[in-house]
Order: sequence, then C-alpha cells, then structure tokens
Amino acid sequence: MVAVAALLYLGADGAMGEAIQSVADPGTGPGPHGDESATAPPPPESPTWRLGENLEAGDSYTYEVCYSIHAAETTHPDPCYTLRMDFVYRMIHHAYGPVWVMDVGFDGKSTVMLLDLNTMTVHPMSAWDVWLAGSIQDTVLHLAPYGEQGLGVGAYWGEIDAYFYSVPLSVTSKAGDKSVLGYDTTAESRTVIMSGMPFPEYSRWHDPRSLSADPRIMHEYALVR
Repeated sequence: MVAVAALLYLGADGAMGEAIQSVADPGTGPGPHGDESATAPPPPESPTWRLGENLEAGDSYTYEVCYSIHAAETTHPDPCYTLRMDFVYRMIHHAYGPVWVMDVGFDGKSTVMLLDLNTMTVHPMSAWDVWLAGSIQDTVLHLAPYGEQGLGVGAYWGEIDAYFYSVPLSVTSKAGDKSVLGYDTTAESRTVIMSGMPFPEYSRWHDPRSLSADPRIMHEYALVR
C-alpha cells in the first residue's frame, strides 16, 4: 500500500491549492522493503541422483533378486537368487569406453563382467553369462535409461509404456536421504533410492502392460549389504 500526503500551496492568484505527492510506505512500498525480487532467496535446487555414482574400487554390493523371466527358463527355473557385485578396478581405455571390471557372484560361482560407465550397461565376458547380464540389467540396473534426474517430490523421470497409454515415472515421496521413485497402473510400482548410494536399495515393479488387478511382478530386489 502507498501512503499519499497532501501538500498545501498558494497559487499565483493567492488561492490555496493541493499538490499530491506519493510518499514511500516504509513497510510495504517501493524501496528496500518492497523490492521482493531483490530480497527473496532463490528457490532451492532439487538434488539429483544418477545410477552408479560414487562407485569406488573395492566396493561390494549383495542383493536378493527375484526376476520373473527366470521362472520361464529351463536353464534357471528358480526366479530368485543372491547376486554379489564386487567392483575390482576402473578401466579408462576400453572398446566400450570407461568401464568398471566387476567380479560377479551367483549360485556359488563367480564370473567377470564389465559395466559401461556412460550407459550403465553390463557386458558379459562369456556367452554362458548372457542371461545373468540381462537379469542384472533388468533389476539392479533397471533405472539406467533415465539418467541423472531430480529428487524433489513430483520430479518427472520419464514414462512407462502400458498397452494403450503411458504412465509417468516420478518421485512419489521423500524421507531424509531416501526417495521413492515409482508409477501406478493397476498396482503401485516403486524403487527406493538413497543419497550417496550408487544403486537402489529396494525395488518392486509390476508389469505396466497387464490389465489384471493383480499384475505380474517383473522384478523385486533388496540390498542385503
């Protein structure tokens, strides 16, 4: 609000008149108190998270994984298994570009795989490990296509394709350093990501193309250590 003061003056003919002068209201008018653009703090930036960030040589992660595709494979009918990923060292110059050399443990055995740092894609070193590499890609690394995104509640990460439409993948809630990323079709799907952790802590995704009220669980995994 601007206060207006009336100043009296004598005209040339001696008549008294009024001159209107605006006076700045020290509480709300123009000036240092009223210039909101100069004093308002900028909106806080939403922190971001990228799959695989903060990885260091010697890091090891173990997950309990259930991957529905395995249930249909004669080579591995049990859909659930324990997965261990040991990050041995980082190679800067490789045909794929910079990669992590991983020692991957599964079913009491171990094998060597490469993890492309740019695309977060697993490359098996043996043809026998192709199915395992695909399983890792579709579970622990399933966020690879979405890149670096904001972690504010409601932050948009992309779209999940269903039969006749797409549903938004976004941050649904946040508590401390944990953010829940998910989408909702006939059943809610969610992935829990933690600040400073290179891989998700937990995920359970349902098939978005299923029209059933109880859609198939595509994958479920949880960090053990």
